[in-house]
Amino acid sequence: YPMAPSHVNLTNPGSVSVLHAQWDEAPGGSYITTFYTTDPFGIMENNSLARGFTNFTYKELAPGTQYGFQIRTVAGPLISTPRSATAWTYPLPPAALSLQNQGSSTSLQASWSRPAAGPVPHYAISLYKATSSMLLKNMTVSQGSTNITFEGLVPGCLYTVQVSATAGPYRSPEQTATNWTCKYLDVSC
Repeated sequence: YPMAPSHVNLTNPGSVSVLHAQWDEAPGGSYITTFYTTDPFGIMENNSLARGFTNFTYKELAPGTQYGFQIRTVAGPLISTPRSATAWTYPLPPAALSLQNQGSSTSLQASWSRPAAGPVPHYAISLYKATSSMLLKNMTVSQGSTNITFEGLVPGCLYTVQVSATAGPYRSPEQTATNWTCKYLDVSC
């Protein structure tokens, strides 16, 4: 049987829609490649590549999605064992972030919309005291969540929330919103 290609990698160049596959050439043969989504599994593209190819670029991919790449060497009727690699595209940021005060002196509600494309991501959320940039809360909320209420805040204070979408090891650019809690008697920040 022919030898499989070695050092198979699928890498992200910092993109929401492009992944690069690379491998070291195997002796004697052409290649069969398969590109697929991992969850749910679905074959996106099969290719036959001549000997001498050691990379391939996949474009127009969905943001925030994990993809897989598999390659085998072909020599006549014989096919090597497959070699595989996986990678994620970056997610798009959440849309329409707002930080609302519902008339409360001690709570604020952040809300947002899911990204314009790609699967529903998880969200990383940070709450800061705006005047000092002091981090007060740092959390991740599950897929499908589009709002969160922050309780126990200080009356009459300015707060900033930052929300980014997460997918695999990557985070989207952060979206930011700021608002005040209502002043209560003479309590100040």
